[in-house]
Amino acid sequence: MSLVIAIKGTGGLVLAADTRSTHVSYVRCDDGTLYGYYEPALDGFSKFATLAAPHAWVGIALYGNVQMDTWTHLRGELEGLPSRRLSVREYAERVMAALRRGPVLPQPSNSLLSGTTGIVVGFDEGADSGRVFVLDVEPDAEPVLVEHHAGTLHHADTLGITYGGVRDVIDRLLQGFDARLNDAVDARNRGVRPLLVVPIPLATMSLAECVDFARFLIQTTIDMERFSDGKFRAVGGPIELLTITAGEGLQFVQRAEQQTRYDGMTAHVWYDAPSAVVMHTPDGQDAATYDIVPDDGTRARVAEAFAVLDQQIRRGLPEAEWSAARSRTVEVLNRVARGEMATK
Repeated sequence: MSLVIAIKGTGGLVLAADTRSTHVSYVRCDDGTLYGYYEPALDGFSKFATLAAPHAWVGIALYGNVQMDTWTHLRGELEGLPSRRLSVREYAERVMAALRRGPVLPQPSNSLLSGTTGIVVGFDEGADSGRVFVLDVEPDAEPVLVEHHAGTLHHADTLGITYGGVRDVIDRLLQGFDARLNDAVDARNRGVRPLLVVPIPLATMSLAECVDFARFLIQTTIDMERFSDGKFRAVGGPIELLTITAGEGLQFVQRAEQQTRYDGMTAHVWYDAPSAVVMHTPDGQDAATYDIVPDDGTRARVAEAFAVLDQQIRRGLPEAEWSAARSRTVEVLNRVARGEMATK
């Protein structure tokens, strides 16, 4: 899992990403609750691909089901670019084609990730406005390529922010609610949505301010995951940032220099069961409250159920033993969901 952000401002383009690489898997129990677990992460894993002149006016970021073989194949394909500068769309199309021709990545049934998403940003030669493309390559499906912030009927060019991966924190910051509530908000009152969106003045922000804003969004996600109970920390590591302008091309603002293993400081289990929290947020400036409801012991029993599975992850068991351990964990979690207290 990752977080990648592209900002199209008046001064140019910003591309930013975290550098944590995780392998996330899940089990879904009879009551529908989703439990996830993951192996220790690798920090300092760059999600960018950059090119030398004459192609130094484009930046590429990938997230989703991305492995080292993905990058090796993509960089090998990009070495065969022609000696002339291409349009940003052509670069995006070549990345999409390369990912389709790339190595077939394992798609275990217990993986949260299926396909690969890319964000390709840059400037066409002679243009004074940047372009942002998003591509999705899913197994056994036609790839999709879409341009973001390309303009509207009344505005030939628009500014904007594109972000993908672990979006929930930014969704809540910018649109005022989690994306899982989209249908509920629209069904109740479509006029509410514009009132909740936070206006960001990209038209008056400098390129440096856009860099700061991208850094803020990623760092806030990292910090929120750090303080969130029952949530895996899929975003982390040093933040990488680059800018692209029509005149100077691509320049790194901040980049990760080395990879480090991230073994601890986080639970290896997360789940989407309702949290034991009650909030009261009155209108106006009256004080709000955030109350922790006494736990009935479910969280402790879930942690106990996953303790054995976590040990199996670290030991690297053969597939047959791993599957058996996973099945036992699901059985225990179902018993917990039914209210049976025993976890052994």
